[in-house]
Formats: sequence, C-alpha cells, structure tokens
Amino acid sequence: MPHAGATGRARADGAHRVLAGQLPEHHAHAGVPDGGHAEARARPGRAGRTPASGFARGAHRLWTGTRWGGVPRRGRGAPGRAAPSAGGAAPRACPADVGRAAYGPEGLRMSSIEEQLEALTVGMARQVASWLPAVTPERYVAFLDMMYHYTRRSGDRLRLAAERATLPELKAFFAELAGDEQSHYLLAKADLAAFGHEPSSDTPREVADFHAFWEGIGPERQLAFLGALRVLEGVARHLGGEARQGLGRLGLERTKARFILVHLDVDLEHGARAQALCAALGAGHPEPLLEGARRAADFWVAIHRAALAGEARP
Repeated sequence: MPHAGATGRARADGAHRVLAGQLPEHHAHAGVPDGGHAEARARPGRAGRTPASGFARGAHRLWTGTRWGGVPRRGRGAPGRAAPSAGGAAPRACPADVGRAAYGPEGLRMSSIEEQLEALTVGMARQVASWLPAVTPERYVAFLDMMYHYTRRSGDRLRLAAERATLPELKAFFAELAGDEQSHYLLAKADLAAFGHEPSSDTPREVADFHAFWEGIGPERQLAFLGALRVLEGVARHLGGEARQGLGRLGLERTKARFILVHLDVDLEHGARAQALCAALGAGHPEPLLEGARRAADFWVAIHRAALAGEARP
C-alpha cells in the first residue's frame, strides 16, 4: 500500500508528466513513450482506464474529453446544479461590484453565502469571456507570460496559507494544493517556448499586487484564503466553453495551449473541494470568507485585463 505522501507526489509531478508527453495508451500520437504500455503494466487491471491521482486524471481528461470548439462538461460543481454559461449574458464591469451588491454594510442580502460566492465566479467568467473574441496571437502570448508570473509562486503562496491556518481542514487542504500547483508555471513556460518566447524577467504589477494581498492575510482571517480559492479555482467551471472556443479561433496546436487546458480541467476538482469547505466552515464567519473572495476576484480580473485586453490596473 502506498504511503500518504504518494498521491501528493504524483500530483506535484503532474506538470512534468504532461510536458513529457506521458499520456494514456490511446494517445500515442501525443508522444507517449512506449505508447502508454508501461503505465498500463505498472497498474494491473487498469489498462485503458483513467489514472487515479488528481493531476493524472486531469491530464487524461484533457487529452480524451476536449474538443477545441466543444461544449464544456457541466454539473461538476454543486450536486444537482448545472453550471451556467458565461457567454449567456452581458459582461459585468467588475466582479468586486457583484460582491459588494450581494454583501453590503447592512448585512447579508442574498439567501446564502454560496450564492454570493457563485455570483463572484460568474462575474469573473463573464468579464473574461467578453475579451476573448478580440484576443490576437500576440495577446495570447502576453497572457501566457502573465500566467507564468502569476503561477510561479503558487506553491509558496499555498504553503504560506497552510502555515497560517489553524483549522486542521484548511491546513491540510492548502498543503495538498501547494503540491498540486507548484509546477504549473512550467506549463506556461513550455507554451511560451512553443511560440519561441521566454518569460519576461519582471513581475507584472498586477501579479505583485495579488502577492501583497495574499501575504497580508493573517491567521485570524484564515478563511480569506479559502474564499479566495473558492473563486479562483471555481471560475473554470463557468469559462471552459468560451476558453476552448477562443483557442479554436486562434488555431493553436495543443503544444501551445497546455496551460489553459490543464487548468480548465484540474481546477474543477479544486473548486468543488473549496466549495465544500466554504459550506462547512463559512457560515459562522462570513466576513473574511467573502472579503477574501471579493478581493481575489478583483485581482484576478485585473491580471486578465492586463494580459488579454492590454489595459493596466487603474
């Protein structure tokens, strides 16, 4: 029986596996060594089945369930609820405005904390979806560069959250995500290399501002970390179809789109787990949870605005 750290190491190594082309047997065209037979032999009775670990499952689904212009899979979030499409309504001006309308100084207006968090993620997705039709290959390269800087310290940020968390459930969740996320910047770097580019040397101001926000969260407001992760990991559920259609419109090869496709899939699992923790822990302390979600949504949109639309944060 593998010990407790085995799953974490498998997930942490996921970015390396995607970059190395170690994908399932029936995708030998993607550069799988040995056509995937070595993996099947190492996992008796599981030939042709989805790998078990989180990142491996994401890589498998990435290469088996994605069509460039396809419709995203729905219903991967709250049980019994289908994810609304981000493209079905006019874009919101700023996700933070959504949060402030839902939770003002006079107290809770919406029927549940979850509805407020979901409103934020939908607002984030709608805003980014409104920029995608005008994205050029040059702006996509700028996006990859921004994502390199945004995710380069993801493992460090999540380890900081784990260190500051006092609730055991949060400490364990943040520590596990640190292992999952720590190598994702390599996907952005590899996609940039496929365009013949290297990452820029300077950290963009929008990313630096987000880092400062994250590092300013203290143990007494640990639920702000969770609120931030709820929206940051949950937005993929509302943006998958539009993002894949955008990739198709640009005519990109998969070797230039690994960062987006992996995150659209893997973030579904992370977002669902963050959602469950919010439901379990947030009712008694909604203020830090919602404030962390609102501020993270604002920074996330600013990062994507600068990358996709070329507009600096005011």
